[in-house]
Amino acid sequence: MESIKIDKDKIQIELEEKYQKKWNSKSLTDDELKTIAKDLYNGDIYTDRHCMDHELTQRFMPLLFMGPGTNSSDDTSEKRDNLIYKLLEQEIETKYYQEYVSNIGLVFEYLDKRGPMALNGGPMFMSCRFLTRDDTKKMFEYYEKYKELRESVDNF
Repeated sequence: MESIKIDKDKIQIELEEKYQKKWNSKSLTDDELKTIAKDLYNGDIYTDRHCMDHELTQRFMPLLFMGPGTNSSDDTSEKRDNLIYKLLEQEIETKYYQEYVSNIGLVFEYLDKRGPMALNGGPMFMSCRFLTRDDTKKMFEYYEKYKELRESVDNF
């Protein structure tokens, strides 16, 4: 029987890269942020700022299922894979997930993506988008500039 040599450092590096890529916060371009600012001003976007804290997961359903986790199946291979995940990967994925979540500045979605039913008078979304904290700050700066321009033109 051949002996299998395991390079723990290589496995560790591959896992770090895998979860760093999975939970990566992508910054948007200035043009994309300007578009979001305009759409927000024009009432085309619903954000986490529109709802109370306890309503967030009622409005944005993907937040309920977001994050690292395992599948609780009775299948033996699933149990084996879950055990391997817990031993090797869970700590690494949790680290990158927590960094990702702590960098979220805004949760939003376009109103035309809302579901057919509303809960307690508010929209429900089966998808959502995120802005990083830095992008959120920049987007609200564009929002204020756009608001000033629109108000000056509208009050002509």
